[in-house]
Amino acid sequence: MSFTKHLSKFRISAALLIAGFMGAPDSQASADDGLVDSRKLAAIREKWQMPPEALADRLGVPFQVYIAMEQGAQPIESKHLLALEAIGIDQCLVKQDTRMLVPEVRLALDEAVEA
Repeated sequence: MSFTKHLSKFRISAALLIAGFMGAPDSQASADDGLVDSRKLAAIREKWQMPPEALADRLGVPFQVYIAMEQGAQPIESKHLLALEAIGIDQCLVKQDTRMLVPEVRLALDEAVEA
């Protein structure tokens, strides 16, 4: 199976996961989760060559809230992490570059391709 087909299946799975979380109470993520934290957020945004205003819009938060998330003053919630994963998948498909994926998604995709 080609990389694009794996990524498309992964994207569908991510969409289902996001839909499943929509009804669940929102939890806050921490660095202990192994996911994106405030230190990684700016690096990911820069890798995507996306201005902070654009990423704030894609995450559905006001610009000031996004800046506070990058600075660690505002927690990054699970819904934001899921949105970041979806944005990374979109960036990867558009640019055809797996480096655009959020690191945790890239690792999961690599494992799926190897299986």
